Amino acid sequence: MFAFHRGRKILGVSLSILLINMAAIMERADENLLPAVYKEVSQAFNAGPSDLGYLTFIRNFVQGLSSPLAGILVINHARPTVLAMGTLCWALSTAAVGASQHFSQAAFWRAVNGFGLAIVIPALQSFIADSYKDGVRGTGFGLLSFIGNLGGIGGGVLATVMAGQQYWGVQGWRFAFIMMASLSLLIGLLVFLFVVDPRKTIGVNRDTSENFESVVIEPSFNFLSSFCCRDELVEKGNSLSIWTESWTATKAVMKVKTFQIIVLQGIVGSLPWTAMVFFTMWFELIGKHIPILFHSKLYFHLKYIEIADDMLPLHHSSKLSRHDEIHLLAVSYCLITVPWSQLSGFNHNKTAALLSFFAVGCSLGSLLGGIIADRMSHLYPHSGRIMCAQFSAFMGIPFSWFLLRVIPQSVSSYFTFAVTLFMMGLTISWNGTAVNAPMFAEVVPVKHRTMIYAYDRAFEGSFSSFAAPLVGILSEQMFGYDSKSVDPVKGSVREASALSKGLLSMMAVPFGLCCLFYTPLYRYFRQDRENARTAGSKALEIM
Repeated sequence: MFAFHRGRKILGVSLSILLINMAAIMERADENLLPAVYKEVSQAFNAGPSDLGYLTFIRNFVQGLSSPLAGILVINHARPTVLAMGTLCWALSTAAVGASQHFSQAAFWRAVNGFGLAIVIPALQSFIADSYKDGVRGTGFGLLSFIGNLGGIGGGVLATVMAGQQYWGVQGWRFAFIMMASLSLLIGLLVFLFVVDPRKTIGVNRDTSENFESVVIEPSFNFLSSFCCRDELVEKGNSLSIWTESWTATKAVMKVKTFQIIVLQGIVGSLPWTAMVFFTMWFELIGKHIPILFHSKLYFHLKYIEIADDMLPLHHSSKLSRHDEIHLLAVSYCLITVPWSQLSGFNHNKTAALLSFFAVGCSLGSLLGGIIADRMSHLYPHSGRIMCAQFSAFMGIPFSWFLLRVIPQSVSSYFTFAVTLFMMGLTISWNGTAVNAPMFAEVVPVKHRTMIYAYDRAFEGSFSSFAAPLVGILSEQMFGYDSKSVDPVKGSVREASALSKGLLSMMAVPFGLCCLFYTPLYRYFRQDRENARTAGSKALEIM
């Protein structure tokens, strides 16, 4: 019964692809849960910003270190099983974070959450790589990213809305974690029951075949035999142990020049994305700027105007009547308080809206970049995707400079910020989905695809975790950011400027290096792809 439904299509789309995209939605929603309820979590555990950052850091770091395990598991297990295992792990840990009573408990379960995501993400990527042909693989990854990002936005919004409420005596943020965990468990079960691994029983190599159809298991009404069929989809090792086979796959992946180059640029290129976590803080700082306006004639009569709490003492050099003094006092009050009310700052809602413009731009950009890169790969098979990658990385430089240094740091620039963030997201988000992921699928044999995605996540995820602390160090040590000088009500223009300089250093420079590091691929990508196709052809001949 279950085997029969695995081959179904809904509105012309494979049920497996639908469920895989649902899993991507839940994965992104789970990632955005904690940042959306930082305030409530801080109050629940009496944790400061550094503690909250540690919760995110430990998950990302464990996720990066654990990613190679996905490649090992997929060698001898069907990917739907691996995906279900990872989903179960992250769902249980998400629920446990919601039920935690101490910060140490939350930190432990966040580490477990990173372990679950480490298993899921590479398996998702290799599943998409095997489900699409070379010429449309960028669109496939772009669609996965687009749908996943929408899930991330939805998860963050849902958690934010629920955070301040009570549900059956449970705090809203805790209820949001438990509810998300329940939905993740449901999706994981559906993936396990109905998703078909696209790998052929006999291990047909996609790179040497123009026509590819997903495996459809023959109908069976035996519940146990329906799951046994999956084992036929996995190439079983011979006398070698699983660890020996994994080590062989690891060495094969590490030798690929294209992998080395993309990982190198990825380590540098992921720094700006991690540094962007400071955007919220920066917008709230710059929005508090209050320009004090003085009329020239008023200043002639005033020695100085000082505002402190509820006092407004007035000192002047010339003898004025009581009526004139009151009049000047009123005028000066208006000149100062009107800009105060107009420039009261980007509140949380406005800041969230700005970041939503950026998130939507990135979502659309990942899909648009995938489509464009697919077209370019048809026109220039050996260099089209590389050109798209360098264009996208290069665009991060002018947009970062314009956003952080050119736009006036004032609430009146809200529309300019919104448009810039949207266009920035639309153009700088191509590399992962349109270039890196499709190229990885072309430079290794089919059976090593999960392994190459796993090691990519391992290197990039581990190193990029340090980007946020580097922004803080640069802002404080090099550009003079002082957290003690920040007024919680008015903010600080000087500190905002220091933070923007730190952000620019961690964005423009890595974007430039990322663009430069793609250059060797013009030489090595074609060679590595031909080697992978040759290896695939030899494997078919042996079989």
